[in-house]
Amino acid sequence: MYAFRRVLKTLLVGFLLSNFLSSTALAGKFTPKSWDSVRTIKNFFCVRDDADTKWFPAKQKGELYKRLKKPKSTAKNYSSKLAKFKKRKKKCKKQSAPNAQTLASLPSGGDFITEVTSQEVVTGTPPAFTDITNTSALSLYWRDVDSENVIAGLVSGTPTANQCDEFFAGGSDGESGGLLACQANIDAVRALVKPLEASIAACYLRNLATQSTVDDGGVSLTSPSSFPGANIENLYAAPNGSSDRVVRMDIVNDDFPQSIFVKIYAAQNNEANDRSYQVDLWFCDDTNSGTSPSGVDQIYVGTDNSFSATSTSAYDDSLSMVLTGMVTQDDDGDYDFDPESPSQAAINFVTSDQSNKFAYSISVEDGRITMKKNEVNTGSNSSEQGYALIDYLGDVDDLAMSQGGLKFRSLVNDTPVLADSAAFEYRTTTYASAPGNELHGLVQAFEFSSDTFYSTAPSVSLDTTGYACDATASYVIEVDMASTSMQAIETACNAFVPQNTDFCASDDITDAEDSFENNC
Repeated sequence: MYAFRRVLKTLLVGFLLSNFLSSTALAGKFTPKSWDSVRTIKNFFCVRDDADTKWFPAKQKGELYKRLKKPKSTAKNYSSKLAKFKKRKKKCKKQSAPNAQTLASLPSGGDFITEVTSQEVVTGTPPAFTDITNTSALSLYWRDVDSENVIAGLVSGTPTANQCDEFFAGGSDGESGGLLACQANIDAVRALVKPLEASIAACYLRNLATQSTVDDGGVSLTSPSSFPGANIENLYAAPNGSSDRVVRMDIVNDDFPQSIFVKIYAAQNNEANDRSYQVDLWFCDDTNSGTSPSGVDQIYVGTDNSFSATSTSAYDDSLSMVLTGMVTQDDDGDYDFDPESPSQAAINFVTSDQSNKFAYSISVEDGRITMKKNEVNTGSNSSEQGYALIDYLGDVDDLAMSQGGLKFRSLVNDTPVLADSAAFEYRTTTYASAPGNELHGLVQAFEFSSDTFYSTAPSVSLDTTGYACDATASYVIEVDMASTSMQAIETACNAFVPQNTDFCASDDITDAEDSFENNC
């Protein structure tokens, strides 16, 4: 009898434990209902109760939706049903609120470079890009060869054969990373600078809508008599209902006085277009008042957490920039770029005479920058094409290159005339040639002819449809760039854009390149 009771007790404990681990015990029975928000995510749904503010995976039941239950924790379910449920639950958890409240909650351009704290290939601490000078670059990319720095040897006019061999890049492991390593660093940062510059306008808007700028005269309201809800912080918030808000900002006491129009889309219009928040900007200077603007920016967050910021301008030269990625929301409702998803940037630049055209394509993911470059000179019918993989440390404030691999080719009349590849790693104090590392193999396997990026000529098209410099504004404000508050904002918004992008073209390096052509 005792043995029977012990067995029965064991069975009951197992039964209770099994039920405790089951979805019914953990989550209860979910009956179909009408939820406050529903989003379609490929082959399933995410539902949200505004009172609970959380998203859950669900399935459709007629016109209603039923929360999915967690499958039983069995060995059979773990690799199939349970894994699928967890993946869907994680996806729903990352969904943003139905509507972002204001522009201030969106990420800044520099945030798409997610922070990286370590790289296995690094020995020592590579310098941040902003800390590299014309002088330090000489020993950073070139080592001493035959008792003299490679650059110094070339500049002397009597370089040794070994110094000549390491100017562009040493062919053996441990030799100088050379001009190719320097150019890879510069190209990566120059490409990153453009999407950062495209974020400056949004940075201004994000920071000027505060009471402190009003108090010191940085921002003054021209019309109507008060800000939305009597608070300037509501100026760029999505209006309730279906009426979009248009704000005209008249910029004064600036080197480039202009009017900037800002259209903030209403909540209902955002929801109808599967967007959490959208804002458009168009730029009008004194010469095109009443006509088409000379630049248009568009920024939005989709309800699927997709982010897009585009900027197109056509002053003398033409420039277009696109930054895309996925974002997540923190507990305060602010957005950050999702570190688990890639972010992309595309830049096109065309000179006013159409003689030079540039295009960059950039992807940032898991501490690696993938960069494509296409430069076309229409006068000589030549082009320079490059492909690079750059691993980095830090974030936008202290970006440092840890290793890289690049491949390039030059063409004249579409015929390749020069091609090469190289790889490098930071080792203690110098970027050293590393022809055997992983990145070198990856760039060598890349084929320019198989990628349509290189077969498409860079171009810029400014579409001003729906944007006019005589548009009727709901609110008109004056922004005094000479005020203390706006000067501080200008400094802050320009601080994250690197300024030193010429250290690979210093006088010493230019002289060394001339010497290479004449003496090597």
